[in-house]
Amino acid sequence: MELSYTSVKLRLKTILDDIEVSNLAEAGQSTYCYDYALTMVDDETDVVARLQVLRAMKSQDLIKIRRFHNKFAHGPDYKAEYVCPLCDSRGEVIIPFRLQDVIQESARA
Repeated sequence: MELSYTSVKLRLKTILDDIEVSNLAEAGQSTYCYDYALTMVDDETDVVARLQVLRAMKSQDLIKIRRFHNKFAHGPDYKAEYVCPLCDSRGEVIIPFRLQDVIQESARA
């Protein structure tokens, strides 16, 4: 990926990356940019050095990295489309859902 002053190689986030970031947050440490530092591919520097590089980057470069991860994010999609059998209205619901999310209060009475 080309940035304003250099280029970096990125890989997709893994579950292990998410677990490591979560453990760091539970320990009360800052996780700002840590998940992006984990995904930078560079055999010559450790994650702390990559984190310092990220913190010194221009915001436009961080936006490019964030866009990469948003575009190529993987994992379960918790959204499902539905069609009402009574009125043919369409919508989208986030799974898992509760009955209260679908049926309005007045319809249950």
